[in-house]
Amino acid sequence: GLGDVYKRQVYLVLGSPVIGLTYLATSLLQSVGRASGAVVLSLLRQGLLLIPLLYLMNALCGVQGIAAAHLMADVGAAVISAGILLHWLRASVEKTAEV
Repeated sequence: GLGDVYKRQVYLVLGSPVIGLTYLATSLLQSVGRASGAVVLSLLRQGLLLIPLLYLMNALCGVQGIAAAHLMADVGAAVISAGILLHWLRASVEKTAEV
């Protein structure tokens, strides 16, 4: 029914804020000359995480699971992106401290 449609939209809206972190990390990696890392992050969200989650969540929850899979992939990619950003930031601070 209509309530299910709203639930699916909520999953997609909840994932929207965290997508920015993935885009930030991708742009940062590109700008510092680490294009391969940027490609991996780009593929991570829409391929490596999303596709298996779509199959899994569809099998477990049906159509609701497909919307939830998008949220899970976005959050997973954002967590990995945050780790990459923190690693880069620490390395930059250490490199600056050495100089």
